[in-house]
This record gives sequence, structure tokens and C-alpha cells, in this order.
Amino acid sequence: MGDLIGILVVSIFTEFIFWGMSYAIGCLLTPIVSFGKWLPDSLSKDEESGKIIKNQTGFKLIERSGQIYLGAWGVSFLGFCFWVSVILLVVFLWK
Repeated sequence: MGDLIGILVVSIFTEFIFWGMSYAIGCLLTPIVSFGKWLPDSLSKDEESGKIIKNQTGFKLIERSGQIYLGAWGVSFLGFCFWVSVILLVVFLWK
């Protein structure tokens, strides 16, 4: 029973905190890194069900209406790289 709770806690941390924070920071960094040429691919509303969904575009660059969008995985990866660099800076500057 304890193993199941541990797996549940780890999966919740991974999905909501880790990828959520990576995606949020990636959304902020995408226009900065690309000097305003790219935007993060956004959430959209499903016409039939009314639910908000995330476009599953992977790492691709997508052009819609003359604007280039970076896919959700690319945005998350950019945020992940930011957090890795922050952790490395803290570790190396702490010494």
C-alpha cells in the first residue's frame, strides 16, 4: 500500500509541478529567446465539449496566420533547460 501511495505522489509531482512549472517558464521565455519571432502554442477550447485542451504539437514550429508557434514539448523543454541552468548555477556558486 505504501508503494502505491509513493508512486502516486511521484506521478502527481512529475505531471503537475515539474511539467507545469517547465511549461509556464517556457511560455515566458519563448518570445524572449526568439526575439519575439515565436510564440508558445496556446491552449484552445474544444468546440463540441467546451473543454480547454492543449494542442499536441510536439517539438515542431507551426505557422498559423503568419505567426510561428513553438510546440508544447518545445516550450516545456525550454523551461526545463532554464531550471537545470538555475540549479547548476546555484550548485556551482554555492561553493
